[in-house]
Amino acid sequence: MLAFKRFTSSAAHKRELQEFFTYHTTKADLKPWIYRPKNANILLTMDLKDPETNAPLKPRSPVQPLSRKVLDQYINSIEPNSRELVDWLREWTEVSTRKHALWKYISAGHIQNMLMLSFFKIGSYTSLVNTLYARQKRFVEAKNHDAFDIEHFFNTIVVCNLHRNQELGYKTGDIALRKLETAWKHVTRGNNETGLANSLISALIKQQGITTEPNLRGLSTKAINLPSLPENDSPGNTAASISEHKFTYIIARTILDFDPDADQAIGMFVRTYQARLKELDRKDFYEENVSTMRQNFAAKKAKEMQHDRNQTELQPEEKSPEAKA
Repeated sequence: MLAFKRFTSSAAHKRELQEFFTYHTTKADLKPWIYRPKNANILLTMDLKDPETNAPLKPRSPVQPLSRKVLDQYINSIEPNSRELVDWLREWTEVSTRKHALWKYISAGHIQNMLMLSFFKIGSYTSLVNTLYARQKRFVEAKNHDAFDIEHFFNTIVVCNLHRNQELGYKTGDIALRKLETAWKHVTRGNNETGLANSLISALIKQQGITTEPNLRGLSTKAINLPSLPENDSPGNTAASISEHKFTYIIARTILDFDPDADQAIGMFVRTYQARLKELDRKDFYEENVSTMRQNFAAKKAKEMQHDRNQTELQPEEKSPEAKA
């Protein structure tokens, strides 16, 4: 029943996104005929064809402004081991950069949600990152400079790199440095508001033994500035704060896991967040995600090992020189 509800929810959110997408990709001269109810009967007599499918155009319901929550809800509903998110993003960003409504709909928060869930739960993380890198210039052309920022985009990339390096046993300073600088080159909004970027970079440098100073032009050093989570607030307000700052918590916990000597303000935020979770009897969001990530990496490794064994079994045995003679 739960899986069915999730599927229904996913389909509903995807349908809302598709309706919004279809409206903004419909030719301007056709919109009045298709989307105005008073023109519905006239449209049916005009024998107009859909330029994509060549099917007769039919009246559609007027499209309302689309809440940004719809995309987050859709992302959250996608099943693990799926390329659906990558495919959706590619289709959405294949349109002309003049379609500002579509390009500006995707926020930095959306990109953070995509990256976090793709890495920790859904899968296809590398494909998602490559797609974002490839589309970054088009976001800029469409006047959406905010999507690729420090707080949501860059920090999340570094978080995922730290965890992946540990799980796969990577310690290749030069490669890690190159990946760090590549992520930074795609930043288009330098808003280092929390100061966590500096701590993440420091943790990565320690993990990978990087000795060369990273080329991160424009990154300033800032004091740690994390949100407060008031004590003795109402359960509703506390729940809202926990939800709003869940990714900040993941970033802060990651820093402490890989650099226990990080700024004390980070540890204070983590302890306060955990106290609020305890007040509401909530599970630890970070620990749940890390556990799922490790299970996914283990399953992938087991699958690769089984594939290697199958390949070995399929190879013909090498005959001895005596047998060949």
